[in-house]
Parts: sequence; structure tokens; C-alpha cells
Amino acid sequence: MPTFTIVTPSYQHGSFIRQTIDSVLNQSFKDIEYWIIDGGSTDKTKSILTSYGKKIRWLSENDRGQADAINKGLLKAKGDIVAWLNSDDFYEPGTLQKVSDYFGANPQIDFIFGDMNFVDRDGNNPQKCDYLSDFSLPRLLKYCYICQPSVFFRRSVIDRVGLLNTKYTYAFDYDYWLRVGKLIPGRIKRVSLGTLSNLRTYKSRKTEAGIIPMRQEVIKMMFSHGYWYAPAIIESVYLIVKSKLSKQYAK
Repeated sequence: MPTFTIVTPSYQHGSFIRQTIDSVLNQSFKDIEYWIIDGGSTDKTKSILTSYGKKIRWLSENDRGQADAINKGLLKAKGDIVAWLNSDDFYEPGTLQKVSDYFGANPQIDFIFGDMNFVDRDGNNPQKCDYLSDFSLPRLLKYCYICQPSVFFRRSVIDRVGLLNTKYTYAFDYDYWLRVGKLIPGRIKRVSLGTLSNLRTYKSRKTEAGIIPMRQEVIKMMFSHGYWYAPAIIESVYLIVKSKLSKQYAK
């Protein structure tokens, strides 16, 4: 039976992280190595981490951003199956058992992604993510349809693809999906295992507050892969212009 390493990058998320941790520790599947990599939070995060004693492993120190924090955890990973769960998101009950069963029954698959809910700041009012699609590299050049909290992959993927690119603040997961998609396209699968995770949405959330720099990163990321005319570039330019115009007219 596959074992897991879950990595949670954290910074100043003391208001959310307990629900994140509990969603991992309360899984029916128990063979889990759980690392929280905190970026030196000054809120109540460290006191919350301390309260769990030996149930979790964690460190708190300055880092070079979210991707760097995740990489620190991935380098420590000893589990057969690896995932990262951000410190404001949380798993559904039974998720890891479903994922374990799937990987155990499908040795030809190395990377899976499944269903996810969007929830509000308080973790309520779930709305199912409706833009998921079966894996296709050409489709991935149009938009990022892979919901990160519901992604799980074998540790061997890290050996082939490497770690996350720390030069990206927003698009490092999108970049990683493209890298995986180019190297092992036949070993990726969208799975129907029910809702696996919940992604919290609120105004100050990084990707929602930073629409322009996020889209600028997507453009640079596509260029770095040699996709000069990818549909995601056109969409990003459109959204950047739209955002700037709306701010201009709001003055």
C-alpha cells in the first residue's frame, strides 16, 4: 500500500492552518509523513504548530517564497505518493484512502488530479470547480484546468521532472504541470474519486489580489517553454488590459 508525504507551505496563515492540519491528520489513512514548512510567520502559526507535538513535522525559517518552501518539503519526502496542500486549503475526509487505492490499482499512472470545491473564507458554501478536463497538453496551453489541492503524484516524478521553479511567485504550479505533461503525458490521469479537496477564496488571497503580476508570470512562463502563441498568453494579455482599464475608469 502506498505511503504519503504531504507538504504544507505556510506564512502568516494562523487563521486557517489548524483546519488544514486537521484535514490531514484526521484522514482514515494514517501512513502519512506530514511536513509544514513555515516562512518565519510572526502571527499565531508557530504556537499552533507547537500544539500538535509529534503529530507533525515542521520548521519555521525565512525562505524565498512559496515554491521554495514546497521544495524544502519535497526534498524531505520519503512517501511513495507526494502532494502539497497550502495552509488555507483542506482535504475532504477519506481523500488519501481513495488516492492510495487508485495508485495501488493503477501502477501505470504516476500523476493524478481530481475534483475540488471552492469555499469561502470561513471554509463554507462549497462550489464545485467546473473547469476540470481530461489531461491534454494542447488544452493546458489554453488554461490551467488542473486544481492544485487535488493533485497527487509518485515521488519518482520528482526524480524525472525536478523541483518547482522558484523564480515564479504565482505560476510555479502551472509551470510544473507543463513540465510533467511534456515528460510523462501517458502517465497522467484525471480521476473521478469524488471531491478531494477545498480551496479557500477571499480577497486577500495571493492569486486573487495579484491578477496582473500572476498573468504576467503566465506569459513569461509560456515563453520559457517556447510557446510563443499559446492561447493562455492571449487570455492573459486580455485580462491584464481589462484589469488596468477597470482601475483607470474607477478613479
